[in-house]
Amino acid sequence: MVLALCQSSSIDCTFQYNLCGWASEPPWLLTDRTFLPSPLNLSPILLVGDNAFMTAQGYFGSNSTADLISPVIPPSSTLSILSFKYTKTIGDANLQVMIKEGSTYRNLDTITSNALVFWIRRTLVVPTTLKPYQIVFRASRLRTGFDVISIDDVMLRTSTKLVVSDDDVTKLTLTDSIEPRETRRSPVSYKNGNLGSTINSILQRIVLW
Repeated sequence: MVLALCQSSSIDCTFQYNLCGWASEPPWLLTDRTFLPSPLNLSPILLVGDNAFMTAQGYFGSNSTADLISPVIPPSSTLSILSFKYTKTIGDANLQVMIKEGSTYRNLDTITSNALVFWIRRTLVVPTTLKPYQIVFRASRLRTGFDVISIDDVMLRTSTKLVVSDDDVTKLTLTDSIEPRETRRSPVSYKNGNLGSTINSILQRIVLW
């Protein structure tokens, strides 16, 4: 299956100069660097990006849950691709990626595990929508300085065609050059507001280049 994407979105943001219309709740912060505490009582690790980025780090008395919310996006009758970079190396914080239609939230992905590398590229399929919607990055369990999540380089692309293929591996062609992304491999149930396995089975068969 091939999704051909062409239209960039007004929510695209590298956070280099400002929030590009995104709204943030404390402790989300626009910064060009942050320090990650060492679990081994060694010197803190300096986290930097290409330029500025958004980061949420807990501290004593901080909000345990905070949202980073995109500008409003028009309804789309076709699938879209959401791409972003994130860092989560230590701590117990969780990152949920959701779409918000009015007062209704639909979960696209939940990231709970820590990684040994910085700035992992994540790519998710956004379903069709009947109403204007927003992308929400929700950081939760921000309880200590070890609980850190960072976000950068957010892009949303709308598909223009959907072609069925029997090939085991297919390719997604983008008009804008986007580096290789990680894809979600485990299916998500329709239960509890999550997107169904149909969307995720599509994503399993996509190779971005």
